[in-house]
Amino acid sequence: MKKMSAGKVVVGMTAAELLRPPLVKIYANAGADFIYIENEHSLLNPATYADFLLCAHDNGMPVVAKTPYLDRGAIVKLLDSGTGCLQLPMTESPEHVLTLHNWLKYPPLGERAICCGYASTGYKPVDLATYVKQQNEDTMLIAHIETKKGVDAIDDILGTGVVDLAFIGQDDLSISVGAPGDHHDPKHVAAIKRVAEAARKHNVFFGLFAPGTESAKRWIEEGALFFEAADELMLIDQGARTVVEQFKALGK
Repeated sequence: MKKMSAGKVVVGMTAAELLRPPLVKIYANAGADFIYIENEHSLLNPATYADFLLCAHDNGMPVVAKTPYLDRGAIVKLLDSGTGCLQLPMTESPEHVLTLHNWLKYPPLGERAICCGYASTGYKPVDLATYVKQQNEDTMLIAHIETKKGVDAIDDILGTGVVDLAFIGQDDLSISVGAPGDHHDPKHVAAIKRVAEAARKHNVFFGLFAPGTESAKRWIEEGALFFEAADELMLIDQGARTVVEQFKALGK
């Protein structure tokens, strides 16, 4: 939040399936600003998730995770495991973000239940008043806009005043507007620009997944400061293909 408030671009690397301490170290050594955990499409072991998150915290890496949609029990566990930034998939209405905000914030801002001594408090005693105030300031809500319905409702969603960042899920959005996989289709571009304009209007940060730097540069010009980049599966796939191609080229 501080970097974006200063107008700086932040880049998070994605963890999709291989949630191991070395991945945290590699991403931290690469200079990533945060780690994004794909908690919607992957089947993650809860204990593995908790260990990975603890390792990320110990290495000074903030974590962003998708919620399993609007499931209070699951969201409480994410928060108490130390996940301070929640990204809500399929955000399509003001009610969606207001519900999540209510579970994300402690009273008087919301109805989050307190649970001390767990990962969220660093496994140590805390001053309750100080902790609650700090959590209400630090926890972050990201509206994941990935459907035409979400785009159409964007002003109402951001107008709630509870969203910190509007994030575009490009592939799902391209399908929803009738241009599967075509990030250059006028309908797709117009939808993203509409979200970017609404973000500026409501003083909300704007971000998206960009497959490469050229795509990122294009949207930085529209105000994007927050990017979730490649996951470890993509990086391994690309690296493996490159190495194999280079070795096979020696025999030609």
